[in-house]
Amino acid sequence: MAVEHLNGTLTMAGITSTTAFSPAKAPLAGGRLRRWVDTVEVSAAASVGSTYTFARLPSACTISPLSTVHWDDVGTGGTTLDIGDAANADGLATDIAIDAAAGSSTLLEAKGIETYGQPLWQMLGHTADPGGTIDLVGTLATAAASTGGRLVFDVYYTVD
Repeated sequence: MAVEHLNGTLTMAGITSTTAFSPAKAPLAGGRLRRWVDTVEVSAAASVGSTYTFARLPSACTISPLSTVHWDDVGTGGTTLDIGDAANADGLATDIAIDAAAGSSTLLEAKGIETYGQPLWQMLGHTADPGGTIDLVGTLATAAASTGGRLVFDVYYTVD
């Protein structure tokens, strides 16, 4: 085994190199953490394809892996939720099972850790920053919401 002394890719890269140090952009280091919390009441009549818009965020913001969706019993028999935007319904999360009595999941369920720190537009699969804001949407994916219930979206993000 070897003893390692490594630097993070953003915070220390300039200190040990011969180039001038330039701080990381605010969404990645030192940015102000913001929070958006919204609640949606899903009816027992909601069918597959029903959508729930829960946040309008800057397209260039960075969503924290601390972000979660919480639910009480929304359905039985395989009710799932996708999270994304109008262009990519499951860009952030795919088939979260929301048919348990209560639970929670990371909002970034479909994203690997290699995507953490990417701007929202990139995480959602857009080829370029559309600018402005992006509406985040939850979509009932595989089964109807036979019992109805509550979804609570708790989103942490940073911006420049």
